[in-house]
Amino acid sequence: MENRFNCPHCKTKMVTYKEESCEIHDWSVKKEDDTSDHFRVSHFLLRCNGCDDITYIKRVSSTIMHYQSRPTENELISLMQYPAERDFLPEYINGNIRKFYLEAVEAYNFGLLNSASAMCRRTIYEICDKKKVAGKDYGEKIKNLGLDKRITDPLLNIKNIGDDSLHATGWNADTVKKAIDALGLIIDLMYVAEEKIKDFSKHYTKENKARKIEQEVKDKSE
Repeated sequence: MENRFNCPHCKTKMVTYKEESCEIHDWSVKKEDDTSDHFRVSHFLLRCNGCDDITYIKRVSSTIMHYQSRPTENELISLMQYPAERDFLPEYINGNIRKFYLEAVEAYNFGLLNSASAMCRRTIYEICDKKKVAGKDYGEKIKNLGLDKRITDPLLNIKNIGDDSLHATGWNADTVKKAIDALGLIIDLMYVAEEKIKDFSKHYTKENKARKIEQEVKDKSE
């Protein structure tokens, strides 16, 4: 099976690549019981088979024994990437919402988990501000957005992750990534889906009017 990645240059998802270079460094951390956890940090230069541009990716694999030649794809956790992979939102979405969400994505891709969590929270705050919802705090404002509980609850949870990144211990990479993905889907539901529905309504009105005129002309000619 060919290795694939999301190219940040040409924006092609799951494109194949050529591995131009790979450097591996092993290190270990000794624990209180005198055993050690082994880690392997890998530095990759990947050339996209689509646009031919190169991306640098730094990854870590944990609890990998030294006899292994290299970690498998499932054992790798991306620490940073340059240039960062970015998710682009349509321009009809408010500029600050786009900006803050993309900053969250970029911070995550550079391994800045607390910054990514904080920017997710900032994105949610901006959504509340643009919707001009009332509430004594943003937790209440989120509840007053008038959304289904299946959307409101994840928004509150993402806000809490952002809170913890500023005032307590931050969350792990997998949780932050899932929070970013969930927030992206919610933005899609709130703005992109709504815009597509509006576009359909406009298209239907235009086409329906044209059909009626066409039918009237046809009726007169008969």
